[in-house]
Amino acid sequence: MMLSPAVVGNFWTFLFQPQIGLFNYVVSFFSGIDPASFQMIGDVKLAPWSIVLVDVWMWTPYVMLICLAGLRSIPDYIYEAAEVDRASAWRRFRSVTLPMVMPVVRAGDHSVSDRVWGRQHLHQGPQQGEAAMIGKSTAHSVVEASAVSRALSGTVVVLYALITITPLLWIFLTSFKTPSDSVAYPPKVLSEPTVEGYCNLFTFHSRQDPDYIAHLPPPTGRCDLLARSRGMVIAGASKTPGRLVNSVVIGFGSTFLSVFLGTLAAYAFSRFRVPGKDDLLFFILSTRFMPPIAVAIPIYLMYRQLGLLDTAVGMILLYTAVNVSLAVWLLKGFIDEIPREYEEAALVDGYTRIQAFIKTVLPQAATGIAATAVFCLIFAWNEYAFAVLLTSGTAQTMPPFIPFIIGEGGQDWPAVAAATTLFVVPILCFTILLRKQLLRGITFGAVRK
Repeated sequence: MMLSPAVVGNFWTFLFQPQIGLFNYVVSFFSGIDPASFQMIGDVKLAPWSIVLVDVWMWTPYVMLICLAGLRSIPDYIYEAAEVDRASAWRRFRSVTLPMVMPVVRAGDHSVSDRVWGRQHLHQGPQQGEAAMIGKSTAHSVVEASAVSRALSGTVVVLYALITITPLLWIFLTSFKTPSDSVAYPPKVLSEPTVEGYCNLFTFHSRQDPDYIAHLPPPTGRCDLLARSRGMVIAGASKTPGRLVNSVVIGFGSTFLSVFLGTLAAYAFSRFRVPGKDDLLFFILSTRFMPPIAVAIPIYLMYRQLGLLDTAVGMILLYTAVNVSLAVWLLKGFIDEIPREYEEAALVDGYTRIQAFIKTVLPQAATGIAATAVFCLIFAWNEYAFAVLLTSGTAQTMPPFIPFIIGEGGQDWPAVAAATTLFVVPILCFTILLRKQLLRGITFGAVRK
């Protein structure tokens, strides 16, 4: 989810290689099939299944996050009422869990209470007859899983985590291998670590005669020493630092603008009577219906006339325009859940509308803003289609740059793995810093303490 589809596709191509790929080796190890007898990306029958496999691996965490929001939004007293009615575990799952979770999955967003549930009593406190159910009880509750259920679910989670983390761990390990070790068969899980992949990523090399290298001054660093050991010298710095800086500037810049404009627009839609509000909201959302490639050519022609091709400003404006629709829809649901009485009390105390917004609405919508920022940044950080068409040098970002990292004799897989590792670090740190707000944000308005 945090990696660009282009980067994921490029590295899974490496994993699917019949002679050197980890996937074929694992399948051969457990089934005894010759790894060279099947090609996941070279066979017309297996190629579609390879795409399905990669898509499932990439997007399952996102679906799990959405499902978690739905599960946490189901009040315990509904399960307890079903238990009192002697409903079996399967019946509770079929009649309670699935009907209340599926709308969240179909919606694909975290505005659970506003656009999904349609059952306002679920988050307005106890209703008539609910007090006895909500109170503390010493009886067994279906909400508390049994020991067997916890053990089974824990086993499933651990197995899924291992399957999900293995490709990421393999990318990380490959970044510390030599080019020969990265394509060795059987694949080497552990090898002598080296920073050659990172050196190749940040420097250019040229092959020289041994006599020329022998007359050079002593190596000035680790990268210089590694290059000379392979009969090459460093010819200069690569374009990687500039591409990484472009990703940071464009990604965080567009995220800030998207969240800023989305917050103001969402507040206006939530608090004021806007003529044709429903139509405007639908129009805003409809801008995300089309795939980027469908509007890439018109945007290219427009940017060429405006002089915005291959500029950071042009990419920030474009990503902001794409992300602001998502921000408006998500943040409107969050702001709708904030009682108007807080602002009215602030206005009575002499605050202006802007001051009331800053003092009362923003602090309570912070979790929703953080969740929205994470999703906006993930899109801007990983976007490939616009970046590959509208940039070529000055403003090029990492997604279109990583798949074309070529070494001597072909693709330099350690350098590609090093670039992928560095590419995921900023957004991973950003998500970790906001993880608590993200989890609260996806369930905002549906769970009340």
